Amino acid sequence: MGGARGLVLGTERSLQVAGRRVTVVGLGRSGAAACRLLASSGATVTASDRSRAETLQVDLESLRAMGVRIEAGVHRPETILEAELLVVSPGVDVRVPLLARARALGIPILSEVELAYRSCQARFLGITGTNGKSTTTTLVGLMLERAGVPVVVAGNIGTALCEVVPGLGRDRWVVAELSSFQLETIETFRPEVACLLNITQNHLDRYVGLPDYMDAKARLFLNQEPGDWAVLNADDP
Repeated sequence: MGGARGLVLGTERSLQVAGRRVTVVGLGRSGAAACRLLASSGATVTASDRSRAETLQVDLESLRAMGVRIEAGVHRPETILEAELLVVSPGVDVRVPLLARARALGIPILSEVELAYRSCQARFLGITGTNGKSTTTTLVGLMLERAGVPVVVAGNIGTALCEVVPGLGRDRWVVAELSSFQLETIETFRPEVACLLNITQNHLDRYVGLPDYMDAKARLFLNQEPGDWAVLNADDP
């Protein structure tokens, strides 16, 4: 286990995982979508979840049919530490000791959001905040659709990004609802329009305090470039 070496992802917007060992940690909706995308891209995929197999609300047989190895009931250290890439579901805290050790070994840890972003060339409009994310995401998607803009609405709103964005070109917009958990493990994800609705105390069982939570939300703007749009709420300083 001590010789693990992580996959060098680079900064280009591409998904080059064929033949590489990838472990997806957490097998909820987004984890299952990540497994399908990775397997269809040629990766050797293992899905790890602490819940028992019979309690997982995903189609395990369809994943196995794609070649995904399922490990349920426990996170085996070797499954994590011998991977070349880890993809974590939003409910998984990347600061737990096993994942912290993986990061120390140089194994990259990405969110399903980052994975989806690298699988397409679509333009992203990202929306986050403590309250109102789903309503705002739905309304923005409807406005773009009514204006004749080719648009996909996905993310924390219910449809995993990995389900709908792979292969989309620059002519498509993706309106993505994004939680702080999803933003923790982005690397190159760049929304050309980024909207932060509001911040109030929340998820303090996961974050050290409000500043820690705010830092996670602020990652939405991490990779924006001159000419991109950052939309903030002046009534929520």
